[in-house]
Amino acid sequence: SSVSAGVVTITEVAKNTILNAVVQLQAGARDLHLVMNRGTYAALRSLELDANYGVDVFEGLRDRIIFTNTLKSVDSASEGDVVIIVGDFNFVQANFPAGQDVKVKYDDLTEAEADLVKIVGRKFVGHDVVAPKAFVKLVK
Repeated sequence: SSVSAGVVTITEVAKNTILNAVVQLQAGARDLHLVMNRGTYAALRSLELDANYGVDVFEGLRDRIIFTNTLKSVDSASEGDVVIIVGDFNFVQANFPAGQDVKVKYDDLTEAEADLVKIVGRKFVGHDVVAPKAFVKLVK
Protein backbone atom coordinates (compact mmCIF):
# COMPACT_ATOMS: atom_id res chain seq x y z
CA SER A 1 0.00 0.00 0.00
CA SER A 2 3.04 2.28 0.18
CA VAL A 3 6.46 2.44 -1.35
CA SER A 4 9.44 0.96 0.44
CA ALA A 5 12.05 2.96 2.30
CA GLY A 6 15.43 1.64 3.26
CA VAL A 7 16.31 1.12 6.91
CA VAL A 8 19.77 1.30 8.44
CA THR A 9 20.09 0.34 12.10
CA ILE A 10 22.72 2.14 14.15
CA THR A 11 23.65 2.05 17.82
CA GLU A 12 25.64 5.31 17.65
CA VAL A 13 26.79 7.63 14.91
CA ALA A 14 30.02 6.81 13.12
CA LYS A 15 32.06 8.43 10.37
CA ASN A 16 30.29 6.29 7.76
CA THR A 17 26.73 6.63 9.11
CA ILE A 18 25.46 8.91 6.31
CA LEU A 19 27.43 6.97 3.68
CA ASN A 20 25.73 3.73 4.73
CA ALA A 21 22.35 5.41 4.26
CA VAL A 22 23.14 7.04 0.91
CA VAL A 23 24.12 3.72 -0.68
CA GLN A 24 20.64 2.34 0.13
CA LEU A 25 18.92 4.94 -2.09
CA GLN A 26 17.75 4.28 -5.64
CA ALA A 27 19.88 5.64 -8.48
CA GLY A 28 17.29 8.31 -9.37
CA ALA A 29 17.51 9.97 -5.95
CA ARG A 30 19.85 12.87 -6.73
CA ASP A 31 18.60 15.94 -4.82
CA LEU A 32 19.39 14.55 -1.39
CA HIS A 33 18.62 16.12 1.98
CA LEU A 34 19.28 15.07 5.57
CA VAL A 35 16.62 15.46 8.25
CA MET A 36 17.82 15.33 11.85
CA ASN A 37 17.77 16.85 15.31
CA ARG A 38 20.47 19.39 16.17
CA GLY A 39 21.78 16.97 18.81
CA THR A 40 22.44 14.36 16.13
CA TYR A 41 24.14 17.02 14.01
CA ALA A 42 26.41 17.84 16.96
CA ALA A 43 27.33 14.17 17.41
CA LEU A 44 28.23 13.85 13.71
CA ARG A 45 30.11 17.15 13.71
CA SER A 46 32.13 16.02 16.75
CA LEU A 47 33.30 12.97 14.80
CA GLU A 48 34.43 15.26 12.02
CA LEU A 49 36.31 17.55 14.41
CA ASP A 50 37.98 14.58 16.11
CA ALA A 51 39.20 13.42 12.69
CA ASN A 52 40.83 16.84 12.17
CA TYR A 53 38.62 17.46 9.13
CA GLY A 54 40.06 14.39 7.42
CA VAL A 55 36.55 13.18 6.59
CA ASP A 56 33.23 14.69 5.51
CA VAL A 57 30.74 12.74 7.62
CA PHE A 58 27.85 14.53 5.86
CA GLU A 59 28.87 13.23 2.39
CA GLY A 60 28.70 16.71 0.87
CA LEU A 61 25.20 17.35 2.24
CA ARG A 62 26.11 19.78 5.02
CA ASP A 63 24.19 22.64 3.37
CA ARG A 64 21.18 20.35 2.78
CA ILE A 65 20.29 19.57 6.38
CA ILE A 66 16.74 20.12 7.59
CA PHE A 67 16.63 20.42 11.37
CA THR A 68 13.59 19.16 13.24
CA ASN A 69 12.58 18.53 16.83
CA THR A 70 10.24 15.76 15.69
CA LEU A 71 13.16 13.34 15.52
CA LYS A 72 15.05 12.65 18.73
CA SER A 73 18.78 13.14 18.94
CA VAL A 74 20.85 10.00 18.65
CA ASP A 75 21.83 10.33 22.33
CA SER A 76 18.26 10.59 23.65
CA ALA A 77 16.59 8.17 21.22
CA SER A 78 15.29 4.79 22.34
CA GLU A 79 15.67 1.55 20.44
CA GLY A 80 13.52 1.65 17.32
CA ASP A 81 13.39 5.48 17.08
CA VAL A 82 14.24 7.12 13.75
CA VAL A 83 17.12 9.56 14.27
CA ILE A 84 18.02 10.60 10.69
CA ILE A 85 16.13 10.56 7.38
CA VAL A 86 18.07 10.75 4.11
CA GLY A 87 16.23 11.20 0.83
CA ASP A 88 15.08 13.11 -2.21
CA PHE A 89 11.98 15.23 -1.55
CA ASN A 90 11.30 15.41 -5.30
CA PHE A 91 9.75 11.96 -4.82
CA VAL A 92 7.10 13.31 -2.44
CA GLN A 93 3.82 14.19 -4.11
CA ALA A 94 1.17 16.42 -2.56
CA ASN A 95 -2.52 16.42 -3.54
CA PHE A 96 -4.64 19.51 -2.84
CA PRO A 97 -8.26 18.35 -3.43
CA ALA A 98 -9.76 21.77 -2.62
CA GLY A 99 -7.11 23.84 -4.39
CA GLN A 100 -3.93 25.39 -3.06
CA ASP A 101 -5.57 28.40 -1.42
CA VAL A 102 -6.30 28.56 2.29
CA LYS A 103 -10.06 28.76 2.86
CA VAL A 104 -10.67 31.42 5.52
CA LYS A 105 -13.91 32.04 7.43
CA TYR A 106 -14.53 35.13 9.58
CA ASP A 107 -17.05 34.86 12.41
CA ASP A 108 -17.73 38.26 13.95
CA LEU A 109 -21.01 37.26 15.61
CA THR A 110 -20.28 34.30 17.95
CA GLU A 111 -17.95 36.23 20.28
CA ALA A 112 -19.35 39.70 19.55
CA GLU A 113 -20.07 40.54 23.23
CA ALA A 114 -16.37 40.00 24.04
CA ASP A 115 -15.41 42.12 21.02
CA LEU A 116 -13.62 39.16 19.42
CA VAL A 117 -13.56 37.89 15.87
CA LYS A 118 -13.04 34.20 15.25
CA ILE A 119 -10.95 33.42 12.17
CA VAL A 120 -10.68 29.83 10.94
CA GLY A 121 -8.42 28.75 8.10
CA ARG A 122 -8.25 25.36 6.39
CA LYS A 123 -6.22 23.82 3.65
CA PHE A 124 -6.69 20.16 2.83
CA VAL A 125 -3.64 18.29 1.56
CA GLY A 126 -2.59 14.68 1.24
CA HIS A 127 1.00 13.68 0.60
CA ASP A 128 3.11 10.57 0.28
CA VAL A 129 6.35 9.23 -1.14
CA VAL A 130 5.80 8.02 -4.71
CA ALA A 131 9.00 6.13 -5.54
CA PRO A 132 10.64 3.14 -3.86
CA LYS A 133 13.97 3.61 -2.08
CA ALA A 134 13.81 7.42 -2.36
CA PHE A 135 14.29 7.67 1.41
CA VAL A 136 16.28 5.84 4.06
CA LYS A 137 15.54 5.87 7.77
CA LEU A 138 18.41 5.56 10.23
CA VAL A 139 16.96 3.79 13.26
CA LYS A 140 18.63 3.38 16.62
